[in-house]
Amino acid sequence: MVRWCPLTALLVATAWIPVIGWAQPPGYPPPDGGVVPAGYRSSGYPPPYALPPGPRGPGNTTFVELPDDKGFAYEGSPFDQAITNVFRNGSLRLEYLLWDITNPGRNILGADVQSPDVNQPDPTQPFDFLIPGQLNQTRAVTPSLSRVNTNDNNGIRGTYTLPFTVGAFEASVFALQTSHRAVPIPTENVIDVNDTNLNLLTTDSVNAIGAIYTPVLINGVIPLGGLGLVWDQGYRAELKTRVWGTEGNWVGNAFDPNSPLQLSPIFGVRMLEFAEDLRQIGAYNFSVTAADGTITTSVVPRRINSTTDNYLFGPQIGFRSELVSKWVTFGAQPKVMLGVNSYKAAIQTQNILSPTDPAQVLEEKNTTFGIVGDLEVYSKIHVRPHFNLFVGYNLLWTGLITRPAENIVYNVSGAVGGAGRQSDFKLDLNYSGALLQGLSVGGELTY
Repeated sequence: MVRWCPLTALLVATAWIPVIGWAQPPGYPPPDGGVVPAGYRSSGYPPPYALPPGPRGPGNTTFVELPDDKGFAYEGSPFDQAITNVFRNGSLRLEYLLWDITNPGRNILGADVQSPDVNQPDPTQPFDFLIPGQLNQTRAVTPSLSRVNTNDNNGIRGTYTLPFTVGAFEASVFALQTSHRAVPIPTENVIDVNDTNLNLLTTDSVNAIGAIYTPVLINGVIPLGGLGLVWDQGYRAELKTRVWGTEGNWVGNAFDPNSPLQLSPIFGVRMLEFAEDLRQIGAYNFSVTAADGTITTSVVPRRINSTTDNYLFGPQIGFRSELVSKWVTFGAQPKVMLGVNSYKAAIQTQNILSPTDPAQVLEEKNTTFGIVGDLEVYSKIHVRPHFNLFVGYNLLWTGLITRPAENIVYNVSGAVGGAGRQSDFKLDLNYSGALLQGLSVGGELTY
């Protein structure tokens, strides 16, 4: 019996050696105090190397896939998720605009004085005038801006909204198509007495206006008998208007979000550009008498341009009132901006009295107080959960802007007798306002 004990102990020890070799790989415990071969761990490791219960790969090996380290603000971070949620809940509105701009008013294109015809003192109505160097009187007239129509201007506006927990940020930009409006010239038709056809039903009529007359001052005062620039070889005047603007507003949450009538405060900034160009282009006959009495006549071009560019910007405040229902929302949104107007005004002239008359370039830049009032009344029809039809009426008023026709002083300097005269126009800044109003139609997409 005793002789079997050593043999039995040897067999048990021989059987236990492979188990120890399988449970403890070579080098265990790790020489570095805890680093194990990458990619697998044996379930036989003691803590802290033991793996929790779970599926094992071939050979009792467990593979662990770790995420890539993408650094700060990697995809899926709280910051990234917040930005994604904001843009996911934003909305975009695009609108077509059909707006009118306040007409420039009466504004005579010349000094506001009486015509040289005592029978017709209003220079904007046809009157008789004797052009120097001619024997017969000519029918003349002075243009004005009273009949210039600046209505029905096409435009577009886009508004993007980003909602947040405490309100929403709205960014908006609009632009109107540049308006080109010719200044109408009064006409006066008379029967052509030289027409050989004496049938009055077919007798031709011709425009009796033979020249454009621009009244001027002499040394800043109204001359006796009047003095004017004559355009007898063509005349054209055009008013060009350009308007665009942008604004960014923070719209707070409604005071009572569960009420059908919701009121929200608005704080933001606005910028608006209102620019106009008034261009008068034409020509006139200029005669020179030589020493021997020979008279030479040439056609001289003449130009009078006046431009203004108003930039109004500053903080604005307002509120939004909406009556919300399932199918439609009615809203009103008044805002007012109190800021500054950084403007530029300029006048350019050429060949006012003669081909040798020096050209003038006058310019002034300055900054003054500016104000913009904005009222928008609208309705949103909820066509789909993520799409609304938008119809609105807009009333936009700009105050303390300068416009080109109001800044020109038509003046000539020199002796009363006419010797040594030359053009001496002045730039006299005046301020007025402009009203923009009209309809807006578009769609709003929420995503």
